[in-house]
Amino acid sequence: MTPQRVFLILGAVFGLLFTFLTPAFRVPDEVTHFWRPVSMAYGTLVPTMTAKGGEAPVPMGYRTLVWIAIRGDGPNGKVNRDDMRIIPRVNLEPEQTATVSFVASYTPVPYAPQLAAALLGRAFALRPPHVFYLGRLFNLAAFLAIVAFAIRTTPAVPWGFCTIGLFPMSLYLAASWSPDTMTVACALAVTAVALRGARAAKPLTGNRSEPVFAFLLGLCKPGYSHLAFLALPKKRWVGMIAAVVGTALSLWWLSRSPIGTGAQWPCIQADPLRALGVLTSDLTGNAFLYFEEAVGRLGMLDVFLPPFVIWAELALLVLIALTASDRVAWGERVMALLIFISAALFIMLSMYMAWTKPCATNVEGIQGRYFLPILVLPLVALANPAWKWRKVGWPLVMLVAITANVLAAIAIRLRYF
Repeated sequence: MTPQRVFLILGAVFGLLFTFLTPAFRVPDEVTHFWRPVSMAYGTLVPTMTAKGGEAPVPMGYRTLVWIAIRGDGPNGKVNRDDMRIIPRVNLEPEQTATVSFVASYTPVPYAPQLAAALLGRAFALRPPHVFYLGRLFNLAAFLAIVAFAIRTTPAVPWGFCTIGLFPMSLYLAASWSPDTMTVACALAVTAVALRGARAAKPLTGNRSEPVFAFLLGLCKPGYSHLAFLALPKKRWVGMIAAVVGTALSLWWLSRSPIGTGAQWPCIQADPLRALGVLTSDLTGNAFLYFEEAVGRLGMLDVFLPPFVIWAELALLVLIALTASDRVAWGERVMALLIFISAALFIMLSMYMAWTKPCATNVEGIQGRYFLPILVLPLVALANPAWKWRKVGWPLVMLVAITANVLAAIAIRLRYF
């Protein structure tokens, strides 16, 4: 079986399982990301910034849905069964408007699938719970389609792309309203088309989707768009320019709703090397923790997988790189490592600026899922071209993916029900 087929089969099965097994709004920040496309569907393109964050009006039924779903767990932290019986009966109540707070402020691009669901809900006056699960399904479908395209396109480590796409955390996010879904998918697509484009005979030939995905990735989250620079050794400027333009637009958009107070700047300016030391020390000291969270720290970051699952996923990625037999040019390898390091430091810096106390010696707010878009880069950089024997194949990848996701589903079931 091809890596693309393995990904689509297992991704669809476990993605659908997580869609309906995970209780509403038990994915990190799903509430704030739910408000964003719903409010856009009802006419608020940019939320109003207040002391409580973004605010926007929505039909009363949507606020009722969220209130019932998150107003408190039942005994022992389990989902309240009475609330679960009420949720499907929540009506739209379009004649009443409620102002909701903590609305996310990203550009509309990473919310495109969920926005389509919200617009359908408005057009057909669907009940909020129907729109909620429709949005989860649309987000999952977009993730499966884009990552499958990336796996088919990449000339290097396709099983690495497949494995990362089948991480429990990857599918858990895909089966939610999280904008990280589109960010991860577009990042893998940009990596794949940039690697494919670097093998083209001429700078402007190759996959025409390269600038499209680079532009979209820049509009999703600006910290990852320089993945398009993987093609720098071949001077494929179209994709790189598209990434820069998308990033500039995203930064301009985010500048209208700034996160953080800027109190960290005096500490950084006074001693830049100290700040860099804090970032690198935190990254190296917590590398395995971040990898564990990237593989699967589910629920509200309180649902853990057995340690052997984390080690199995790590061992599989290492084995994929060691047995790759893919000839990756040295320029591409160097760029992959540089982009990985710079993107990781950007993630650390953004959290240091936004969530960490001034002049602190650690970085707060980091979550392992932030590294999912760049996790394939070390595999590209370290892909062994000299391997002559049997490569990692579908039985091993399927075994690890099925084991990890089955245990993830069991953990979610035990946590909430």
